[in-house]
Amino acid sequence: MRQKKNIFDMEDPVHALGSVVHGVCVLQMNFGDFLEWNNLCRTRTHSNDIPLFKDIVEVKFMKGERKLLYKTSYAEEDYKK
Repeated sequence: MRQKKNIFDMEDPVHALGSVVHGVCVLQMNFGDFLEWNNLCRTRTHSNDIPLFKDIVEVKFMKGERKLLYKTSYAEEDYKK
């Protein structure tokens, strides 16, 4: 890449990297190669009352369950979701 003085578009780095290392195929990523993921993060508000990690004392993981089962006190018998 130092030998090539000017890099103007995405074709230039592809050619520069492909010519430096023999036997390496440089793949150029296109717009269709990326996926748009949904934001599944929730913020803590007064209405949803999500506990902080420091308040969780016990966690239970069950196969196939997509929600975190937790206890905020050792005296609790049931897990919350």
